[in-house]
Amino acid sequence: MKKIIIGLLLGGASYGYAQQAPANLAKRLDSLFTAPGNSEHLNGGVLVAENGKVIYQRTFGYADLATKKLNRPGNPFNIGSNTKTFTSTAILQLMEKGKLKLDDPVRHYFPEFPYENVTVRHLLTHTSGLSDFDMYFAVLKGQPGKVFTNQDIIPAILTYHKPLKFQPGENFDYCNTNFELLALLVEKLSGMTYPVYLKKYIFTPAGMTHSYVQTEREADTARVSNYMPGKLYDADYHRNDSVPQLHPILYNLGRLYGDGGIVSTLTDMLRYDQALYNGKLLKPQTLELAYTANQLINGKDYNMYRDLQMGRIHYGLGWLVDADTSAGHIISHSGHYPGIWSAFVRNIDKKQCIITYDNKDWSGADLIARMALDILNDRAVKNILNKRSLAREYGEALKTKGPDIAYTQIIVHQADTSHYVLKESNLNDLGYAFMADGYLPQALETFKVVTLLFPGSANAYESYGEALEEQGDKTEATLLYQKVLMIDPKNLDAQDRLEKLEAGKN
Repeated sequence: MKKIIIGLLLGGASYGYAQQAPANLAKRLDSLFTAPGNSEHLNGGVLVAENGKVIYQRTFGYADLATKKLNRPGNPFNIGSNTKTFTSTAILQLMEKGKLKLDDPVRHYFPEFPYENVTVRHLLTHTSGLSDFDMYFAVLKGQPGKVFTNQDIIPAILTYHKPLKFQPGENFDYCNTNFELLALLVEKLSGMTYPVYLKKYIFTPAGMTHSYVQTEREADTARVSNYMPGKLYDADYHRNDSVPQLHPILYNLGRLYGDGGIVSTLTDMLRYDQALYNGKLLKPQTLELAYTANQLINGKDYNMYRDLQMGRIHYGLGWLVDADTSAGHIISHSGHYPGIWSAFVRNIDKKQCIITYDNKDWSGADLIARMALDILNDRAVKNILNKRSLAREYGEALKTKGPDIAYTQIIVHQADTSHYVLKESNLNDLGYAFMADGYLPQALETFKVVTLLFPGSANAYESYGEALEEQGDKTEATLLYQKVLMIDPKNLDAQDRLEKLEAGKN
């Protein structure tokens, strides 16, 4: 993978957006999406528009890898969590009709809901303190074949029976349960199913003729297939429904909606963008409310994206809201479903819109959309893509070439932070992937390397200890758990493991 040549993207004299000829602008955008590294990764589609007019549109790679069916502009794709903006729109429509108030307690509509202080606004802003998928997995332990619907959400919460993570409104914690509950509220107040409501009050008014809520595994031959990259030691791609670990998400949780579940196209998403401007969906004052960053009650600042170089981003009512307004009022959302990423980025001051998707699970689909937005506004393009994962390179080398050559990869490239990224979490995931697939020697070697590279991490020693336990080396595992507790005396998991090992000696 090569580094983006920023000079290629920004070449020539600098000039304001108003002076950029459409042909030159399209050329600059094409240089971004076809740059070495981006074109190697991008397997999907992109649409860039202003004032509803398409400036640039192109697709890349395959809708189906097995048949070599190409991605085409009209292919429907799962938009993932971009669905949350539709759920928000539905809730705000019901608010405009006087059917709800944002500060109504959820319990007002669902008396069996156990948390009395959680409001509709808390759900919309991810400040409820509710748990995410953990509650479903707790139920699945006793009912592994259960397929959840939105009607099961509150019973699952009651079965899980855990306190809120924090007092409502005091913190931000992105949680899919919030929007699944909101979809349930749409159904209760409208008397329609969520898919029927969206079709009648959003898709049809917006002219979104190729969009629907995927509540079953419908046969849609035009829809793109979703692919997952192989393990961190495997360069191949696999259809998401062929990956055993994804079965709970795709099967057991596959019929939940509100947080995700919408299938759409590039053109339909642009129609949605335009419908939000022309009053077909919501009043201007309601949209202004939706696009305003939520404030936590304790005044605490927060950033939606903690690990990405995208600037500070807050959350409104179902929308991400950029803190930086120097190029305009930027609102957006991203979406992820196993095997696909999508992005929906809008500059509502200049009516600019960028839609991207990648059906080989490349998270850069979101970042590259924001780089395109910089080009639209003649801003310097930040090179925030194309850093190679040293964990992946190490994993592939360890499996095929042995530990010495693999470790050399890290030593040689570790300091080259312009081209490579090394994360403890990725290496840790690699170790567990090796262990899960029966490659215990490689797992042990990986965890050992993590302790060498991150000697202050309690988690690194704990993971290494688990692998040693798996090998049957309880003496060394005991020493590592003791090391964990020296670093983190409150680590209850390590303490529990240590007590069990010491009890086994007696």
